[in-house]
Amino acid sequence: MKSILKVSIVLVFVLFSINSFSQDLKTALKVSKGQEFNQQMEMLMDVTQSMGGQEMKVINNSYVTSKFKVVDVLKSGNISMEASTWDIKTKTKAPMMDTTLSLPGKQGPVYLMDINKYGKVVSKVITDSSELKGVNLGGNLISSGIFCEFPEKDIVKVGEKWSINKNDTVSQMGGKIGVNFTSDYLLGSVEVIDGKSLQKISITGNVEMGGKAKQMGMDVFIEGTGISNGTIYIDPVSKVIYTNNTVIELDLSVAITGQQNMTIPITQKITVNQKLK
Repeated sequence: MKSILKVSIVLVFVLFSINSFSQDLKTALKVSKGQEFNQQMEMLMDVTQSMGGQEMKVINNSYVTSKFKVVDVLKSGNISMEASTWDIKTKTKAPMMDTTLSLPGKQGPVYLMDINKYGKVVSKVITDSSELKGVNLGGNLISSGIFCEFPEKDIVKVGEKWSINKNDTVSQMGGKIGVNFTSDYLLGSVEVIDGKSLQKISITGNVEMGGKAKQMGMDVFIEGTGISNGTIYIDPVSKVIYTNNTVIELDLSVAITGQQNMTIPITQKITVNQKLK
């Protein structure tokens, strides 16, 4: 009886050790030259704005495919990757307006990104501007759509948290809008999704934005704040994002000066569902 008890204790200890070891996630990206990945994204944007005492609601539903190709993997672990946007379709519903726009094929330029081994985009340049006349999403969306960004250390454990801060500038209406993102990540356990063993990562974030633009000869000042909540599942080996489900809520204030002076409060709820095809 004592022997059986000892064996049971040893087995429990071994199983616990194996389970504890499996909680570690190596942060380095692991992809190969020539690999290609296609991300299908659906984005639902629900916008409400108040003007002249009246409330107007606009709903936009967009679909887009982002294509990625690994150009090279350097000895340092950095990855050179091409990214492009394809097959955009949008549906917009607003007062007295219901439109659908379909843009098949490549839309916008091709970007070459240098991504370090922890998933951070170090640099991004346009290599093919032949489609600049088309719809250009600015590269901001596709830059962050393929890898999760990890802290710069070799291993993170289940239950461990880390924060990433990003600053970006978006060209809008003849001006530039500065955007600051702060995201908090929490590493979850491995789960089986669509028959694949994937690592869960929960993300919460804060957004601040502000800037100046021009429209119809008038100055437009934009500022706002927001929060985001989401869950991504990644391949624990390559670190490629398999699914991303995120909700972003924004409160904006748009002040217009010039021929007319007014302030327009706007609320936006953006739901993003992304999946590796």
